[in-house]
Amino acid sequence: MSFARGLNIRPASPRACPGEVIAATYEVRIDGGTVLPLTESDVSGLVRKAVAAEPTRNGGWLSSADALASAHSGFRLSASLGRDTTVRGDTVVVPSYACRRPEWDARPIGPLPDKAYVRLGTLATPFYDSIVVAVLEIAGRTPSVTIFGPGDVQRGALRINAAGANGTAGHAGLSGPSGVECADGGDGHDGDDGRDGEPGRDVDIIVQAGSEWLADLVSVFNPGGHGGAGGAAGAGGAPGFVPRGASCSPKAGRPGQRGTSGRDGQPGLRPKVSSVPLTLLWSGSPIWSDSTSRRVLSELIQYTAKAVR
Repeated sequence: MSFARGLNIRPASPRACPGEVIAATYEVRIDGGTVLPLTESDVSGLVRKAVAAEPTRNGGWLSSADALASAHSGFRLSASLGRDTTVRGDTVVVPSYACRRPEWDARPIGPLPDKAYVRLGTLATPFYDSIVVAVLEIAGRTPSVTIFGPGDVQRGALRINAAGANGTAGHAGLSGPSGVECADGGDGHDGDDGRDGEPGRDVDIIVQAGSEWLADLVSVFNPGGHGGAGGAAGAGGAPGFVPRGASCSPKAGRPGQRGTSGRDGQPGLRPKVSSVPLTLLWSGSPIWSDSTSRRVLSELIQYTAKAVR
């Protein structure tokens, strides 16, 4: 296509949620303003690159599931002809957050749960006057990040499940052995006690100073786990058989006792809310140690500072 002057990338939608596949078609521009759609074979020969997305085999793009990756740049799609890379086209798909309705799993493992933190701040982007960035931080776990667009900000929008695990049920007691000829059956064994439920995890909230209302976005569910049921009692053993003409009267063994149910775990405490200035908010988060997250947050902080002047 030596007559080609450029490429058009036509996404099926101008917006996409992180993690979605962006379908697209392609056109080549020629002299006089005429455009010609590319065939599937033509598309397979394109050289395609992107920011916050990866090309798929059918001409589409898989957007990054990391909401932060596209917050400043958007999903930047680029394609060029394989035979002449000077013939190229670019477009940007705006990140959308309407389809992200997160419920974060912060349930503790073990009887002494570490405290979890939810960190929230507001930032301006090239696409929105204001977004809310939220991070779940738990020692020993990779931080979870989500973003709320302007239309998604409402009380309780971010749900945190920090409930304690239920206690396991006790093992059932063994049945007593059956009696032999003219002998009583053996006594059943007692059931084991159920395990106590685990305590719910404490979840505290860190918000950007001056935006204390951000704490209202978080809904924490952190009851203690239910105690495990006691193990069933073992049945008494059957009495031994009585031979014909014998005068014995064997009895069945006594059943065991049911195990005691475990205690319910203690609920986690109500969240405590603290505030941190924007200049320190994100540098205090574990995501700051990730080079990509740090770069994007720095870009957004700079963009926000310019937007409010």
